[in-house]
Amino acid sequence: GDTCIILSTECKAVEMGHLAQNKIPEDLISVFSDDKYINWRYANPHSQYFFAYCYRREELIAYLVLKRISGRKYDLVDSQYGEEKHLKLMLRKMHKWLNPLYIINWIVNQNDVINQHPSKFGFIDLNLILNRMSKFKKPPFLIRTTKVCQQERDWKIIEGKDMRNIANWSINKVIADEI
Repeated sequence: GDTCIILSTECKAVEMGHLAQNKIPEDLISVFSDDKYINWRYANPHSQYFFAYCYRREELIAYLVLKRISGRKYDLVDSQYGEEKHLKLMLRKMHKWLNPLYIINWIVNQNDVINQHPSKFGFIDLNLILNRMSKFKKPPFLIRTTKVCQQERDWKIIEGKDMRNIANWSINKVIADEI
C-alpha cells in the first residue's frame, strides 16, 4: 500500500514526540511525551532499544519500541498508532527482524487494543504461563501518594482523576530502566 515500515536502533525523537503529542489522551493520566522526554527516555547507554516506524507519504503515522531484556527476550515499552493494521504490521516486521522468544507488553491502558484483544496481536496473559510453570503471579501495580498521612482527596491529584483506577491510565513502561 502507501505505508512503509522502517526498523532501526535509532530513536527519532522529534518525529516520535510530534506524533505522541497529537495522540495524548486528554481524559487519561499519561506521560507527556514530547521530543525532550523521548530523547531522555531512550538515552540509557545500558539498554538496547529497537524501533519500528510506520510512514505514509514520508509522515510518521505510527511507531513502537521494544527493549531487549536479555538474549531474545523483549519488552514492548511504547507505541503510538492510529490504525490496528499498522500496529500488526510493525509487530510482524519486528518478529521477522529480531526473532524474539517472547515480548511482554508494558502498556498500562485498558483501552489499548493489545490489552483489549491480546490474542489478535499474538499476546497472551502472562499469568497463564506463570501458573503453568508453577511460578509466581505477575505482581500488581502498586501506587501511593507522596504524603505520609493519606486522605481521599490526595488520590485525585491529576485533574480530578482517581489514580487508583487503572481505567484512568494510559502509561507505558517508564520506570524500569536503571542507569
